[in-house]
Amino acid sequence: MAMVRRHWAFVLAIPVLAFAILLTIFQYGGESRKVRADQMPPSGPPSAQSVAEVATYRRIQQLRGELALTNSDLAALGVSLQTATDILTAVKSFANSPGRGGLDQVDSTLLESRRALNEAMRKVNVGPRDEAVLGSVPSLKQSVSAAQSQRAAVLSILADQVNSRLAPDQQAMWAAARSNAAAAEQGLTPSPPGVYRYVTGLSDEQIRQLDSVARHKGASALLASESAILTSAQKIQVQTVQQNLQISMAGVGSAEAQALPVPDALKANPGIWP
Repeated sequence: MAMVRRHWAFVLAIPVLAFAILLTIFQYGGESRKVRADQMPPSGPPSAQSVAEVATYRRIQQLRGELALTNSDLAALGVSLQTATDILTAVKSFANSPGRGGLDQVDSTLLESRRALNEAMRKVNVGPRDEAVLGSVPSLKQSVSAAQSQRAAVLSILADQVNSRLAPDQQAMWAAARSNAAAAEQGLTPSPPGVYRYVTGLSDEQIRQLDSVARHKGASALLASESAILTSAQKIQVQTVQQNLQISMAGVGSAEAQALPVPDALKANPGIWP
């Protein structure tokens, strides 16, 4: 009888245990949903201040990319933490200046000049033949070229500030990176692959050979091809850039975190920004 009573006691306890388990599961699920809700970004559009901060941050990053001043670029030049901080602070100050020293106005002029030229070229290509449109093309091209020159002049103000913080060998490598990038953008030559963009004195033929090896044989084949493409001095530059990247990357990252921290709004909710 005692055994039977114990058996029935166990059977009767099963529903109680099941209820307790289910209650625990629901409570845990509720707490989990609460935590996830707490971690979700606040609803509603971002504030005007957040929009302005993110816009400024992106404008700075765009300038850095355009002027070969990304973290990789600065590390390749072998700048110190202090120099990197000074350079990034200068870029930030330029980006935050009213009208960015006239760059906004120049960009607007360049945009309108390109738009007018593109529209004229569209009419020429589509037809019918219009002598007035054909006659306007040379002046429109000249307007685009003039706006580009004005833009380069404005950016040279920032470039001079950066250049003054670099050692002579760093100035030469930075000039090479910007020159090679400009030539590639204009379609004059391919962009030198990897660290070769910082090598000074590369001829058009050397750039084409480096690009061909990288595209058809892979980056690993470039090292074996260096002796046949580069001069001894240029190979030393490549080695210097590679060493700089290993030594300076951490310091440049610290400088960026100090001088150009990611806005809280962008850091917390990157998915809401177009």
